[in-house]
Amino acid sequence: MRSAIKLKSLLLVLMCAGTAGFSIDAARAEQSVVAVRLFQRAQQLSDAYQFELSMKLLNQAIEIDPAYADAYWLRGIAHAELDQFEAALRDYNKAIKYRPNCEKYYFDRGKLYAGHSMWEPGIPDLELCIKMDPKAERPHYWVARCYKGVGRYDDALKEYALAIKIVPTDLDMNRERAALYKQMKQYKNAIADLEKVAKVSQDDAVALQNLADAYVLDGQYQKAVTTYGEAINLEPQFRDAYLHRALAYDHLGNKKLAEADRKTAAAVAKAN
Repeated sequence: MRSAIKLKSLLLVLMCAGTAGFSIDAARAEQSVVAVRLFQRAQQLSDAYQFELSMKLLNQAIEIDPAYADAYWLRGIAHAELDQFEAALRDYNKAIKYRPNCEKYYFDRGKLYAGHSMWEPGIPDLELCIKMDPKAERPHYWVARCYKGVGRYDDALKEYALAIKIVPTDLDMNRERAALYKQMKQYKNAIADLEKVAKVSQDDAVALQNLADAYVLDGQYQKAVTTYGEAINLEPQFRDAYLHRALAYDHLGNKKLAEADRKTAAAVAKAN
């Protein structure tokens, strides 16, 4: 009889424990759903550039789930967009703490460093991103900028080349690589990149001026004069194009045309 009572009591204890555990698990699951919904709404606000409103929702999501890595990451992006470096860095660090194998967290932290010209600390994060996903273009691009910032020019050129190979249509990378080539006095390589940019951006007067400037650096003065002329045809009030063409005319020994361009540049400046 006593054994039967003991068994019945044990069953009741187990049933109560199981019910309590189920209630706790259900409550946690419900909280998790609420946190995810807050995150999703915050992401919509972030996509609409409403970063302060987004952060309010993310604060709530993190209060519900203090280990919600994606919420820290998205809040870090909001802080970064609002130029709040320290707060952004704290949130990226938290995201990485709770989910250390997520490539996008390292990418955004590396980009944050690079965006503040903190090249050295940005490099390890971006190199890790490349190991995780070698076919992603942006880590190659940003690590190239970091390498350039610390004077590792050859490494920067390799990364620019990889990024351009992945996304050949991103002309900003050609522009940046051309600037590095000019810095390294590799003018013909710079011209190759800038000719590509000018060919695609046929209505871009600035692209034509940049190409003409490279021709001057390479000693191709007649080509420079022609290209400055194309830029001026697109933008007749382009003061810098007149001034730069005047220098090209100086190199060609055509002082009369050089002086005419300088007078035009002065008139444009006065009118504007």
